[in-house]
Amino acid sequence: MDFEVASRELVRALRGQHSQAALRRRLKRSSNVLHAWETGARYPRASDLLQLLQLAGRPPLPLLNRFAPCRGASARALSASWVQGLARDRSRADLSRALGVNRNTVMRWLAGKTEPRLPQLLALIEATTQRLLDFLGEATGGAPLPSIAAAYADLQMQRTVAYSRPWSHAVLRALELEQYRALPRHEPGFIAQRLGIALSEEEACLAALVRSKQVRRQGGRYRIRRVLAVDTREDPAGNLALKRHWFAAASSQLERQGIGADALASYNLFAISESDLERVRQAHLDYYERVRAIVAESKHPSRVVLTTIGLLPLA
Repeated sequence: MDFEVASRELVRALRGQHSQAALRRRLKRSSNVLHAWETGARYPRASDLLQLLQLAGRPPLPLLNRFAPCRGASARALSASWVQGLARDRSRADLSRALGVNRNTVMRWLAGKTEPRLPQLLALIEATTQRLLDFLGEATGGAPLPSIAAAYADLQMQRTVAYSRPWSHAVLRALELEQYRALPRHEPGFIAQRLGIALSEEEACLAALVRSKQVRRQGGRYRIRRVLAVDTREDPAGNLALKRHWFAAASSQLERQGIGADALASYNLFAISESDLERVRQAHLDYYERVRAIVAESKHPSRVVLTTIGLLPLA
């Protein structure tokens, strides 16, 4: 994604039916800053984006909290808090490399001394959440920006596949295995055997992945094309259905094969105070984020692994 192009388009979308002069007055600016922002002569700061969202009738706080925790009484304080929330699990060096800025710049953003300009903020959202398409879609009320319209349409197709064919996610992971990539050509049933699913399910998942442009057939094998980060949290019913599917898959694996030497399955029942339950909940979230970080750094995949982690108060 070209973050500068997306920034200019986002400003124009949030201006809506207002003229540049009218919105400039509502922003209490003396110069024609909207023209500069929309042409790329200059770019708004993070706090300017929050003001634009507010004036467009999209209160920023609920939107921002769907991507990272934040709070603040002013646009400047809220933007600083949000930048800190986005960056909370990333090192300064990692962010510096991902965003192409020096560490001092990152540190000044996190300290609230300076603000990222809009292209830098969009890059930060993508680097830390991989959900920039969702953010832009929500910020504009579901009307995709011209430069990302095709990618946004692909995201919706991939979200549909995630719900309708949950095993497609596991099939995608199987296509990353070194054993599959070493095959001279695709072998029907190779993936099904390793995942413990029917051949018909393998075929249906591959067909769905091709339709949603996540994979393509090339050189006799399926190759990953473009997989977008699909967030299901905004659809509670669909999200719950996926959780039920994967917990059922884990249960089925235990029934078929038991607990192998390289597998773990454990449970714990306990009584605890409300305050300590919150500590356990945070430990649960920290573990999940740590696993994601390890997976992101892993090279030469040879196994497809399912983790199911539950924290379910009974009374």
